Amino acid sequence: EHMKTVGEFARKLHVTPKHLAEVVKAASGLSPKDHISNKILSITKTLLKHTDTSINQIAAQYNFKDPAHFANFFKQKTNLSPMEYRNGG
Repeated sequence: EHMKTVGEFARKLHVTPKHLAEVVKAASGLSPKDHISNKILSITKTLLKHTDTSINQIAAQYNFKDPAHFANFFKQKTNLSPMEYRNGG
């Protein structure tokens, strides 16, 4: 199972989400949510380019509500659909 929310990370670290957000923002200039999104984007880009894992499987593996939510997330970050990215953009 892949953690996707600030709350999930905060629970694992035994801190409040607010405290985690403040510390991460102060240290990096980015919010924890931005860090999580960037990491998910990086991993899913790799999966799309270097594996035959289906877009549906990737969406499920990273706890997106459905493939459409994953596609919206991906397109918002890259201006490409997951399929366009996989096919060379």
